[in-house]
Amino acid sequence: MYEIRLKKEFKLNRMLQTSEVKDYIKIYYKERNGRDAHWKSIMTDPTSELYPNSYKITYRFPKMYVGPDQYVRNWEKSFYCTIDEQTLMNPYRPFTLQIEGGCFSDGELPFCPHTNKYNICTGSASSIAKNFGVNYYFALVGMILNMDKSIVDTESGHYNSAALYWWRDKRKYQTNNNIKWPLDLNERLARQLRSKPEPTSIPTIRFGKQTAPAIRFSHSSPSSSGSPVRIKFGNKQ
Repeated sequence: MYEIRLKKEFKLNRMLQTSEVKDYIKIYYKERNGRDAHWKSIMTDPTSELYPNSYKITYRFPKMYVGPDQYVRNWEKSFYCTIDEQTLMNPYRPFTLQIEGGCFSDGELPFCPHTNKYNICTGSASSIAKNFGVNYYFALVGMILNMDKSIVDTESGHYNSAALYWWRDKRKYQTNNNIKWPLDLNERLARQLRSKPEPTSIPTIRFGKQTAPAIRFSHSSPSSSGSPVRIKFGNKQ
């Protein structure tokens, strides 16, 4: 069951990489064949039947506030995420991220209530994402970093109350960048699978007057996606 889930997670992560946020996130993985130690693009197929459980996620934002009225252009930072069997299959084991290099460097720490030099607190985002997959978690983290009001708690100052008050009073809860993260990739994948025609058997060849069988394709109506859930932050995950 774990291997089946890993295959699905890989497909969903690839969909996230090629979705409308392709300019803002890059996803890499490590092979589980014991030979390749370097990071590969999610667009490259694994060389073995074992799908990956170690990911590297690089977020890229045109603008990132690092202080009151202070921002950097083309901000970029990478994180690591391991989805071992206990993490993926246990609904109570949260997804977590580790900052590449162990911390944010000087001048790149997001001016956000839920980041400090050594950590990004994703609150209940991880618990919510367990119902949809690690791709959903990656999208929610992107929304947190981008200060998306639909996700970020507007009341908790957590690591940085000054960032919350400035975002509220000066920025009026605006996002840093106009980005719409996809939260319906599971439904998109399901629609893709339903739209594939079922294999048909090869008819027996008979000589004489025959009527060709009619070929019919079934169509499925897409389901509507759910609304994002406001994330509440507390102790870091």
